[in-house]
Amino acid sequence: MTVERFASHREMESISWLHYPASYTLCSKQRRSMQCGTGTAQCLTHVVHAGSGLTFLTFDEEHHRIALLEMPAEVAERKSPTAARMHHTAWTFDGIDDLLDRYRNLAEHGIEPAVPIQHGVTTSLYYRDPDGNFVEMQIDNFATSDEATDYMRGKEYGEDAVGPAFEVNRMIAARADGASTAELTTRAWALSGPKLPDPMLVLKGA
Repeated sequence: MTVERFASHREMESISWLHYPASYTLCSKQRRSMQCGTGTAQCLTHVVHAGSGLTFLTFDEEHHRIALLEMPAEVAERKSPTAARMHHTAWTFDGIDDLLDRYRNLAEHGIEPAVPIQHGVTTSLYYRDPDGNFVEMQIDNFATSDEATDYMRGKEYGEDAVGPAFEVNRMIAARADGASTAELTTRAWALSGPKLPDPMLVLKGA
C-alpha cells in the first residue's frame, strides 16, 4: 500500500498507519511528500477527514479503516536496530474472481505484485511500496477457520509454510478456460506451471 497515494499535499516529518478493522498496524515514515485522494487505486480508499495532523481514510461504509498520524521524526525513529517493524498488512477478498479483478485494475495503473504466492491456506498477491512495506491481497482457500487450521497443522504446510510462487496471468487464463476455484487454489496447480524463484527471497527483501 503506497503511502504516497493516501495523504494530502504537505510535508510530514513522519506518519504512522493505524486502525485496521480488528487490530492496529504501525509503520513510520519521515519527511515524505504526501498526496491525499489521488491515485488511490490500490485499495480504492477515500479521505473522510484530513487536518490537525491526522488523516482518516475508508474503502467502505465504515467511518474509517486507516488513520495516518503525523509524528515528529525523533519520536517515530526506531529506537533500536533490533526493534520489530511491520512487514505487511493483509486484505481478504470474497473470492478468486474478486482478487483477480483487483489485480487487473492495479495492472492497468502500472502496479504489479512483487510476488504472488500459493500459501495453501490462502492465495496471495504481495505488493510493495517504495519503502519496502508489503500489502498482501488474499483469499482464504478454505470455507471455515477449522479447515484452514487443520491444513496448517498438516504435512504439506509443515514441510513448507510459505509455498510456491505462481503466475497470475496463467491463473486468469485458466479461470477463463473454466478452471474451478478449488483447482486453482492448490499448491499442486501452482507447481504445475513454470518453475519460479523462491518467494521467500522477495518477502525477505532480497
